[in-house]
Amino acid sequence: YTVLTSSAASDVYKRQWMVFMMRPNSPTAAPPEIAQLMEDYNAAWNAHDADALEALVTDDYRIYGPAAAGFDHDIESVRSYLMPLLDDWDWQVTEPGPMYAVNTSGYTWAVTGEGSTITRNGSDHEQNSVWTVVAPGETYLVREHYMVGG
Repeated sequence: YTVLTSSAASDVYKRQWMVFMMRPNSPTAAPPEIAQLMEDYNAAWNAHDADALEALVTDDYRIYGPAAAGFDHDIESVRSYLMPLLDDWDWQVTEPGPMYAVNTSGYTWAVTGEGSTITRNGSDHEQNSVWTVVAPGETYLVREHYMVGG
């Protein structure tokens, strides 16, 4: 995996802040297709199933965490590095929390999840996330996932 530079990390957090500030007041604002995608996405992570996850993301998918942790993975790194760790940690999204969605342009959506509970090694951790969801064809896919906490 790669380490985010301070400039890249700054861009990530600017986007996260923008999405949190733009969110609608209703957690049901996402179209049903996006709500289902996010449910399937969380299920793939909970199953620690890289194949299921890969079916839900774009070819250029990235998942980022706090810049201080240097957390930046593509789907191959998720498969070879993260998924085995999740098994060892007994990692699960135990409560996804409310999700909000904002259409940012055409078939691009910014989706936020606030107050999710992640269980790792028997301890609960709160996490907020921002996803970029796109529809390059007829199907919505996750292109980016930014995590804060967890």
